[in-house]
Amino acid sequence: MNDDLATSVKDDIGHAQRLLELIDEEFEALKNRQLDTLQNVLADKQPLLTLLSQHAAMRHRLLASQNLTADRLGMVTYTRRLGQSEVLMPCIDQLSELLERC
Repeated sequence: MNDDLATSVKDDIGHAQRLLELIDEEFEALKNRQLDTLQNVLADKQPLLTLLSQHAAMRHRLLASQNLTADRLGMVTYTRRLGQSEVLMPCIDQLSELLERC
């Protein structure tokens, strides 16, 4: 499962980075009243939001299956059990920071 976790987190980092770019584009399109651009940006955001939501739900189910809380503490505990805390937690923290910025 740690390969799936690592893959989903790394994928989500890319998705969140792209989402931040789209949010900037959306702001500019709104500011400049570019409705065509705005529609395109919104269409591009939707699949990213769906993937981020699906992966978050998968991580929550994973933690719940281990009787852990669906928060940073639960993830730290889980990754320590795997012996992968030093590898996975920096990525998980990066993802959390990106999502907060979104």
